[in-house]
Amino acid sequence: MEHQPFVRLHSPMLTHSDGSHGPPCLELPPAGAEPPHFVMPEQGGLRTRHVAAFAFAMICAGPFGLEDCIQTAGPWWTFVGLLSVAFVYVLPEILMTSELAMMLPLSNGGVVTWASRAFGHRAASCAALNMLLFQVVDLATYPALVLGYTSSAGCGIPAWLVHGAPFAVVVVGFCVNLLNTEVAGEVFFWLLLFILLPFAIGILCSVPYFPVAWEELVGATPATTTAPSKDINLFVSTLIWLNTGWDCMGNLASEVRGPQDLVWGMALAGAASLALYVACMLGALGVGAGPWTGGYLATAYGKYFAPLAPWISVCAGLANSLLYTSELTTVTRLIQSMGDPHDELGLLPTTFARQFTSGAPAVALLVVTAVECSLVNLSFAYLVQLSTFLHVIAFWMALAAYMRLKARPTGIARLFTVPGGMWGSWGIILSKVPVLLFITASACTSPRVVLGGLGANAAFLLCHASWTRCRGRSGSAGLTRDSGG
Repeated sequence: MEHQPFVRLHSPMLTHSDGSHGPPCLELPPAGAEPPHFVMPEQGGLRTRHVAAFAFAMICAGPFGLEDCIQTAGPWWTFVGLLSVAFVYVLPEILMTSELAMMLPLSNGGVVTWASRAFGHRAASCAALNMLLFQVVDLATYPALVLGYTSSAGCGIPAWLVHGAPFAVVVVGFCVNLLNTEVAGEVFFWLLLFILLPFAIGILCSVPYFPVAWEELVGATPATTTAPSKDINLFVSTLIWLNTGWDCMGNLASEVRGPQDLVWGMALAGAASLALYVACMLGALGVGAGPWTGGYLATAYGKYFAPLAPWISVCAGLANSLLYTSELTTVTRLIQSMGDPHDELGLLPTTFARQFTSGAPAVALLVVTAVECSLVNLSFAYLVQLSTFLHVIAFWMALAAYMRLKARPTGIARLFTVPGGMWGSWGIILSKVPVLLFITASACTSPRVVLGGLGANAAFLLCHASWTRCRGRSGSAGLTRDSGG
């Protein structure tokens, strides 16, 4: 069924009655009155399958990264963790993100816009800071993961190619993001099919060995050659990392064709991710106990059919290129919105709002690509824990914004609301709070990670304060010249 196109509104930031700044809230008409006439009708081009491809490419794009979960907690707890996260974290996150993203006027600002609408300028600045830092660090995890799979390909790959693979991911991400979002969505869709093909073959080959996989899953026989490390922080961080990024889909709010395309696209991506993780884990368990180090999935499936090992290693590079590329799409559009001259928050220089003729954010792409090149040599384990620590604040900010905006439902027009009314909303809130408390406690267990997160925040705040001060001086100088004239 064709979804009806909806209106995309572009409005400058206004000063609210409480003195805060943010996008204007659209007042709904009284019951029985004629609905307001919205101007500037314009529809995005992303349909359900495009959104599903974007979301799947950004959230999953393959089972790469499962190794750290099994190495730290074993297959059974990994299985329980995947199921638990799907229902108590992913599903509520999809529904909450859909409602927040579909509030009018539509904006690609994501968490930044939601915080601004709910709490004003300062809260939006805090959300923007941590969301930007999280996404920059999270982007670096994908090239780092490629390094492990390239090393485990087992084809005598030269050292220069192994160490150059992460940089290739960064370059590919930059090139694909030069395209418009509709073309990029088509590229993601077909590349995903190619990436998942070797796993489909491997899973079919593993069917006769399912009894072995089941015994390892339930703990009847050991699944790893070494005892699990029981590193709770790494286990939880990796589980969340495997399922994170749903809130980033809010950065594509004005790119989708309709609200149902956003909701169903994300729901399809969530179901596909869970099925893929579980099936690929069981398939790899069928070969017997293994080390489950980085890149082990390629080694395991290579025991069923030798060509699968290099094929999966190549697909790991492609999959992480997709993860990197799709998240780069949302990161650069977030940065572009933060530099928009019509944005009252003014968090970044207006230079960042510049774009290519294709609509791709030019300056944001160049700056983020340069930063990622400086981070690709850090270890995956450290990067994934650091990104989780930085994301925690954005998690809480998004939930708080949802609660605040839900408390005043007649003040803002919505194109989608969580099913079940207030009961559905309370279900989301009550399911997310315990999860976020657990993630917060887990993220703070590593002093090295906490120091890294605080250091990154301090560095960003220093740069932002310096730029704000320079902007204030130039503004004062301009006023002086005007008064003198």
